[in-house]
Amino acid sequence: MTDPRTSGAIGRWKSAPTFTRSFPPTSPAPQGAVVENKRLGAALSVIQASQLERDKVRLASRKLTLREKDRIEAARITAGTLQPEPPAADGLSEVASFLERFEAEQKARKKAHNDRTALRRKALAQG
Repeated sequence: MTDPRTSGAIGRWKSAPTFTRSFPPTSPAPQGAVVENKRLGAALSVIQASQLERDKVRLASRKLTLREKDRIEAARITAGTLQPEPPAADGLSEVASFLERFEAEQKARKKAHNDRTALRRKALAQG
């Protein structure tokens, strides 16, 4: 038996009415989103390292007031990076090498696509 107002099912269990509702199945995440999230840790570590460098430069600047420097240091304490460990050279180089490989792969794909397009245009022009 179903209740048309709530589009749920009404049943009985030990003479008491029960109410159940079926939820639509959730759609799975697209494959690209899953693959990109696998690289999230590496991207976040690069961002953190660049922010630490930025903060070092800003704290060394004489243009900032002491109040602004205190705020930067307070934010670093909150983030837990007041005394940052030097980033592992191989960790950053691994990320940098990945980015270089990714860029080279994209460039090769683009070249292959352009070559195929040029061949098609040439065939259409001749034929």
